[in-house]
Amino acid sequence: MTSPSIVAVRAGIIVTTKTPARATERRFSIAAYLYLYQLLEHVKLPVSGHFNARHDLITVVCVLVAMCESSRFVTTAIESLGRRATGSKEGGGGEDDDDDDDKNVPSARWFMGLISSVDYETMLTRAGRMFAKSVQMMVERGMIPLAAKVALDMTEYPYLGKEHDKIARGGRSKGGATRFETYATAAIASLPYLPHIAIRPVHKGDDLAACVRAMLGECLRLGISIDLLLLDRGFYSAAVMEVATRLHIFFIMPVPMQPPISRAVAEFKSGKRKAVSRYTVNAKKGSKGRPYEYTLIIVKRFKIKGGRRRAVYLTFATNMSVKKAWAALHRIPSEYKKRWAIETGYRTVNETRARTKSNSLSARLFLFYFSMTALNVLAICNYEADTERTRAGLLERARNGRERRAAARARGRGRKRKKWQHSWRNVLTRHGMFEWMRIVADRMLRLDAAGRADLLARLAGPA
Repeated sequence: MTSPSIVAVRAGIIVTTKTPARATERRFSIAAYLYLYQLLEHVKLPVSGHFNARHDLITVVCVLVAMCESSRFVTTAIESLGRRATGSKEGGGGEDDDDDDDKNVPSARWFMGLISSVDYETMLTRAGRMFAKSVQMMVERGMIPLAAKVALDMTEYPYLGKEHDKIARGGRSKGGATRFETYATAAIASLPYLPHIAIRPVHKGDDLAACVRAMLGECLRLGISIDLLLLDRGFYSAAVMEVATRLHIFFIMPVPMQPPISRAVAEFKSGKRKAVSRYTVNAKKGSKGRPYEYTLIIVKRFKIKGGRRRAVYLTFATNMSVKKAWAALHRIPSEYKKRWAIETGYRTVNETRARTKSNSLSARLFLFYFSMTALNVLAICNYEADTERTRAGLLERARNGRERRAAARARGRGRKRKKWQHSWRNVLTRHGMFEWMRIVADRMLRLDAAGRADLLARLAGPA
C-alpha cells in the first residue's frame, strides 16, 4: 500500500490527498472561496479598510463559511474557528475574549453588530444584488438553458421575534410557531443541480401577485427565458395567473379542491364536462382584481389504497389554449412532477442555512441570501469542473463563430442532447467544498490583515 502523497495547495496551504479527484475538489473549492469573497463585496458591509484593521471582509467570509458548513449559529461557528486557528481544545472568539493567540478570530458580538448595522431596506437591495450576480455568473457560463422550466415555491422558518415585525407572516401552526419568516424562491427544475434564480421575502400583508411579478421580472432582466412555470397550489389566485399571462409565460398549477372545483369534477365523472375546458375564477373579496378565465384540466389516475384500486382525479390550471392543452394532456402530470425537485432542494438549503436567533431583520435576510448564494456557487464550480473533465474544454477550443454555435448546440441549447448530458457528475460535493474552504479560512485567521490580503492575492493568481 502506497503512502498518501502530500499535495501543496497554492499559497502554502498543505493538505493530504490520495486521488486526483481530491486535488480537483481542492482547486475548485478555492475558486468557490474567491467567488464568495467577490460576491460579498456587493453587500458593502461597513468593515474597516485600514491597513492594520483587526478584522476585514476576509474575516467575514471565514465566519460565514463556518456557519454554512454545518448550518450553525454564529457563536458555535466562531468557537470552532477559534479552536482550529489556535490548535487548542478551548474555543476562542467569545464575547469578551481578547487572548493574543486568537486575536484574529472575531467575536460573535462584532459579527452580528456588523451585519445588523445596515438597515433592512438597504440590506434587501444589496443582498439581492449579491444573489443576482451569482445568477448572472450562471447565465454567462451557459448553465441555464434558453427555454427553462422554472419552479416557484415558498419556504418558511419559524419566527419568534417581535409580533409587529413585518417579516413575521402568519401561517398554519408548525413546531409550536404560528408566525414565520417566509421567502418565495424560483429554481430551474429542468436541471439536475437545481440552481435558484430568484428570491423574494414575503412580508406580512404582501400581495403575492406583486411578489411573483417581481421575481419573474428579475428572471427576464437576467436574460432567462421561461418555457414553463410550475407553481404550487398556494399561488392559486386570479391575480397570480394574470401576471403570468401578461408576461406571456405558460404555467401549470394544481387547483385546490374547493366546492366549485368538486362540482366540475363531478360533471366530468358524469360526462357533462370534458377533460379540458374553460373555467372562470373570481378575484378575492375586497381586492380590485378582475375574474380570470383559465383552462381547467382534469386527469384521471388510479392508485392502490387499502389493497383496492381506486380512481383519483387531478385538477390543474393553465393558461394554454384548449387545443394546446389537449395535445399536452398526458404529459402535464409528469411535467408538474419536476416541481418536486425544489421541495427536495429545500433540504439542502436547510443543511447550509446559517442560523440565527437575532431579532435583527437585516441579519436574518442577509444570512439566508448568503446561504442561497453559496449553493449557487457550488453549482457554478460543479459545472466548471464537469466541463473541464468530461467535455474537454469544448468552448475553449472554439476558434470561430461556427464552432461556438456547434458547441452551444452540443450543450443542449436547441438540438438533441448528447449522451453525456443525460447524467450529471457532482465533482464537488457540498461537504467537500466547505471542508476545503474551512482549510483556507483557518489559514487566513492565523495571519494579520496584510497577510490575509497577500494570501488572497496569491490564491487569485495563476496556479
